[in-house]
Amino acid sequence: RRATGGKIPFFPEPRARECFLSGYDVLYDRNGMPCYGDCGGMSTPDVPWTLGGMVWPDLATLDVARAKGVFFGGLYLTTVRSFGTPGVSSVTPTRFHDYPIRTWYEDQAQQLVCRPVGGRGLFASFKGGSNGAGHNHNDVGVFCVAIDGREIVGDPGNKKYDLDTFGPKRYKSNLRNSYGHPVPLVDGTMQSTGARAAAKLVRTDFSDAKDVVELDLRAAYDVARLKCLRRTFTYFRESGRAVVRDEVAFDGTGSFESPFVTFGTVERLADGTYKVTSKDGRNALLCRVRATGGELVTREETLEDTGDGRGAPRRFAFAFREPVGTATLEMTWEQAPVTSACAFAAFIQYHRARGL
Repeated sequence: RRATGGKIPFFPEPRARECFLSGYDVLYDRNGMPCYGDCGGMSTPDVPWTLGGMVWPDLATLDVARAKGVFFGGLYLTTVRSFGTPGVSSVTPTRFHDYPIRTWYEDQAQQLVCRPVGGRGLFASFKGGSNGAGHNHNDVGVFCVAIDGREIVGDPGNKKYDLDTFGPKRYKSNLRNSYGHPVPLVDGTMQSTGARAAAKLVRTDFSDAKDVVELDLRAAYDVARLKCLRRTFTYFRESGRAVVRDEVAFDGTGSFESPFVTFGTVERLADGTYKVTSKDGRNALLCRVRATGGELVTREETLEDTGDGRGAPRRFAFAFREPVGTATLEMTWEQAPVTSACAFAAFIQYHRARGL
């Protein structure tokens, strides 16, 4: 486009701009985004923002537009800027600061991002889709919960690329197969790989007060006696709660467990709830668990290191002690208070451990 002086435009259709804007719309806000698939948990996608600003100057963000010199941002952004960023304006569109209360992509991805009114508080995201997309992980039905745009529980995101990343052993890694994601383990079986392992959209219900998405997940599991597996995600905007409810039924009985994944710490409180504190200690979530059909036990383990500096996430699962015929398992997430002293101490400890 630049080489021909604009005579050969590669982005002539309005749809091209819409596709580009999807990169903004899936963010919680400027602080972060859900880490689905090979996403590494970047706070903001600065490279596409810069490239987009070169094509559509009104989309350039303030930090990109005001950056001085080539060496701004990470390696990829430095590479982009070394060729110049002509046309990037210094105007920041309000749409990138005033996000809508919801983003919903129904076709194929079935991805939902829920935001609180005012942009502060509990954010959440939920995704159906299939296990056949490019750069995907086996994660149909995954959920994420964040405070002020910073994720505390959810998808661990990408593992640093290695020789197995795009080879036959790709899904041997628990960070890429479903075991290391907040999705059910059904009768000891992880989710299958491929486009056939897809969620079926059952219903949606969107309003200013709450967002609801219900999915049928049976096709994601190769379990012959699995009769029913539905996951319903509900976000209550006014009260700041996110509820993940699983309903399972077997032809006979089968084992069932549902985990959450976090880079933070997990503490069981006296009232039976679980407090999950972010790795830097600044924010925390409370998780209340209810189940029918059997008694729950908990299983906790450390997964493999991501290899990109984020460390090794922990998998914390709620499992039925005995095989069940029909059962429900429900996790309710809400923001937990964090004292200033605890937050400061955790912040210092976190940075000392990294020599900062």
